[in-house]
Amino acid sequence: MTSASIPTQPSTALPGSSRQEVAKALGVSPAEVAQIEQLALLKLRRECERKGLTLKDFLALIYPTLP
Repeated sequence: MTSASIPTQPSTALPGSSRQEVAKALGVSPAEVAQIEQLALLKLRRECERKGLTLKDFLALIYPTLP
């Protein structure tokens, strides 16, 4: 993964945006977005395991109104 500078303007990509849209908003390639996404998910998974959180526990923290 190449080192990209952090944009100074807020991203226009919204939740649910495609990798292509996110890449365009951040000025990187869709492949770089995929690499960032995979790294973020790996870090999240490791932190949840370290804290003993299940997926259900984690989602309850993020979305407290889910059943």
